[in-house]
Amino acid sequence: LHRRKIAPIGGVKKPEADYGHAIHVALENWFKGFGEEDSLAVFEREMIAYPEIEDMLVDGERLLKGYFRRYPFESESFRIIAAEANVEAEIGVIEGTRHVLLGRLDTLIEGGIVEGEWDLQHKTLTYNRNAEDEPPKWVLDWHTLGYAWAQRKAGNSRYQGTLLDILRKQKRGAKNPSPPVYLRSWIPVTDEMVARFERELVETIGRVL
Repeated sequence: LHRRKIAPIGGVKKPEADYGHAIHVALENWFKGFGEEDSLAVFEREMIAYPEIEDMLVDGERLLKGYFRRYPFESESFRIIAAEANVEAEIGVIEGTRHVLLGRLDTLIEGGIVEGEWDLQHKTLTYNRNAEDEPPKWVLDWHTLGYAWAQRKAGNSRYQGTLLDILRKQKRGAKNPSPPVYLRSWIPVTDEMVARFERELVETIGRVL
């Protein structure tokens, strides 16, 4: 557990994890329409526990400024429905116990390659060289399919899948770092994927119990 804007409880800092969280919070602010200056200030406030890691602050601002230039808010092809939207869906009674799946979407949007609703997921990754490669294969993991299942379970027939939003940077401390790479990929979710997730979810809970 972490105290907001203070070092983690127990004194163990995790700068890379907190860096990714700070980027997410800044992007959440951006997609609420608050603009570049305010969103950069949010990032700095979230990283206040690491004043000694100046290169991390510089790197984060560089990554965010490049993102804001690449994807101007007013030019997006989709409409923001909600940022940091809570998700809740009833799993059912298993072994006599009621179970509910809880989660939170980065951003829920409307539009896309197929008209409907999508969850916009931000991923901050590192890379060793500047490569415009395909999004990672782990995009359709339980994390992603859980959102899809919860949306369908809640009766949202307009939900279509995930827009994977990748911000890629070189490892901290790299000499002569290449410019950040920004990748987006629309990932439709099928009924078969959602049904498979539900089967595996119920089986897994049963094994744990």
